[in-house]
Amino acid sequence: MKAKVFTIRRDRETGLFDDAALAHFLAENDATAVSEHVVQIDGEPALVLVVSWRPVSRDATPRSDPAKRPRGEDPRAALDPAEQAAYDTLRTWRNDRARRIGKPSYALFTNQQMVDLIRHRPRTQEALGALAGFGDGRIAEFGAELLGVVAGLAEVAHAPPEP
Repeated sequence: MKAKVFTIRRDRETGLFDDAALAHFLAENDATAVSEHVVQIDGEPALVLVVSWRPVSRDATPRSDPAKRPRGEDPRAALDPAEQAAYDTLRTWRNDRARRIGKPSYALFTNQQMVDLIRHRPRTQEALGALAGFGDGRIAEFGAELLGVVAGLAEVAHAPPEP
């Protein structure tokens, strides 16, 4: 795990924070945790972010770009009927789990990540971590429970998990 510190200053003329360097960095790397601090530099507010990150693995599933997928497109459409049943089961678990912890369901994982889980069927935390968007924080929070649900999907989709 690596860490990088970003100091984001407020532009006096616009009143906005210039986060271009941060946005570029996050587009190229997988952030696993962020710690934020508001400080004053020369009497002006600034945001200091400590980003824990890891390089994006070339073997990992590529990040899905929400801007490239038209709104309203159902990720289930690319799945066969057995995979769609597994998707529905996983979505129900995700929504229930999110409700229990008071977070929106997409904060656990996105619909595209659900498709990746169904297609790759990770059996270990390391395999789960190889999928885009599943960093150490998510794995620590609910990885073991999620792996149990994914293992149960084999029965729903009538397909064995990946080795």
